[in-house]
Amino acid sequence: MSDRDHQSLAVRPASTEDESTLFHWRNLPWVIELGASRGSVAHDQHHAWFAETLERQSRCLFIVDIDNQPAGMVRYDLVSKVSVEISIFLMPEFVGKGLGTQVFFRSIPLLLSWHRVDQIIARVLTTNQTSLRFFTRLGFVVDDQRSTADCIVLNRGLQDIPHSRPFLGQPKQKRQHK
Repeated sequence: MSDRDHQSLAVRPASTEDESTLFHWRNLPWVIELGASRGSVAHDQHHAWFAETLERQSRCLFIVDIDNQPAGMVRYDLVSKVSVEISIFLMPEFVGKGLGTQVFFRSIPLLLSWHRVDQIIARVLTTNQTSLRFFTRLGFVVDDQRSTADCIVLNRGLQDIPHSRPFLGQPKQKRQHK
């Protein structure tokens, strides 16, 4: 079996059973290094954040399962009526195999079933060239006006992504009856 031929790749809503896994991931050295806060979090802080996240109407959190094992996460935070900010990562053993792209596109229908949005924003530390290349390959465009010396801001519209939500993209043409 090649790296791309996993038994299954699924993106699912996070549940209470995922709290300890996410806490462990949150405090991994490479997550701390690439994260916005650049610091570890205590268990009680994470517990409060996680409980709020599951209840929060302005955030959705998804777990990535590969071969029925948690392998990463995708989080969308509503930043305006039509825009969300994305946070996404996979465990290192799954990076560079095209799985991140699959995860992104599989998360879009879940995102759109949660909230009607038409733009995704990504914030990437300037030192994180891997994430910058990832988002650029996905069609994100650097927003020079919102970027800073430490953080690159990228945007991507959803109009060209195939989906089952009728409110995005081109309006459907009415069928003419003969």
